[in-house]
Amino acid sequence: MLKKKIYGDGSKFLLGVDKDGYQYWLEKGTWDCGWYWSFGYIRYGGNFSHFDTLFGKDEKDFACNFYDGFTARITESPLYQPGENNTNHKRLWEFCDLAKTIYTLKETAEVLGRGGSHYIGDPLCKDLVKDETYVKHLNEEVLPKLIKTAEGLLDPNVQ
Repeated sequence: MLKKKIYGDGSKFLLGVDKDGYQYWLEKGTWDCGWYWSFGYIRYGGNFSHFDTLFGKDEKDFACNFYDGFTARITESPLYQPGENNTNHKRLWEFCDLAKTIYTLKETAEVLGRGGSHYIGDPLCKDLVKDETYVKHLNEEVLPKLIKTAEGLLDPNVQ
């Protein structure tokens, strides 16, 4: 399957197609509201979801890794390399590893930025946890590069 990219109010990258012919599009990650990355928004068949929600479960709705959730739903994908068997899609493993890392670091940046997990307005360990320097490093250097790398695996302009 060829890589495809479309433009509307933002870039979208084709993730793949399911057995019913629905196309799954990953929206380009963006810096939103001045405090978080919006990586992982998926549009398919008139629906909207998040990558971690959609592919973090298998066909029986049990929690699983992104690779298993993706292969349970997607039958064709530019992440499936020609000649690879259905049990070892190297590029898909790379993409899923990047996606999991991005989600983990997004949450880390949010916790470090607030000084807690946001269950309460003034966390008890706020002074210990809050680290604006590392939040800036994650949000301005690490996450943009990881998102660009992940999207590059789907972008037809990147080999």
